[in-house]
Amino acid sequence: MSRPEIPIDMDDLIRRYTAGETLKGIARVHGVSPGTVGDRLRKAGVKRPTVKPSPLGICSECRIRKAKYGNLGLCGACYERQRPKSDREMAARRASDGRYRAANRAKIRQQQLDYRWSSPEAIEQRRKLERESYRRHRQKNLEKMHQMKASALGVLVAPVDWPVIYQRDQGVCQLCGLPVSFAEMSLDHRIPFSRGGTHEPGNCQTTHRLCNHRKGNRC
Repeated sequence: MSRPEIPIDMDDLIRRYTAGETLKGIARVHGVSPGTVGDRLRKAGVKRPTVKPSPLGICSECRIRKAKYGNLGLCGACYERQRPKSDREMAARRASDGRYRAANRAKIRQQQLDYRWSSPEAIEQRRKLERESYRRHRQKNLEKMHQMKASALGVLVAPVDWPVIYQRDQGVCQLCGLPVSFAEMSLDHRIPFSRGGTHEPGNCQTTHRLCNHRKGNRC
């Protein structure tokens, strides 16, 4: 009479084995012997994926520490970070994190603000994003600035479509007569606001930034 097989969650067993856990560690989790785990894996035809180790013997993930798990090419820290945990452990961790966040909202928010304004990496990343956003929305922001300035001076304000102005002027600077790209285009008012000019398509023209700056408030 054959002995009945011990029920094992094969999905979890295969997931742990392919992630790099040892047979002894898997057997400890499921409460069976390593031999039983090996037999089940052989019957299922499961093979552990092999990762070619780095030629220098360092971790293929962080590229800093020595690879401790040669078949995976990972160091101990990267292996523990990627090691799959049981659903019960993950649920307990999420519940614990939720309780901590609920009880320390002000503290967490202050830590985030401190990191945002004190860390050189965070400040540089923020400045990089701001520069990219400015380049992406430069013309929209300048159009808003022109409209606000014209409204403050009490002159006529009408919507000005920069692509339409650029096509009307055929991509040529109206001050120097040289071609100008749409990305580097500057919108100039033929009659400046200080001399009673309006913000409308008829009073706008395509120019280089430098040409517009040299013109100043001259007509």
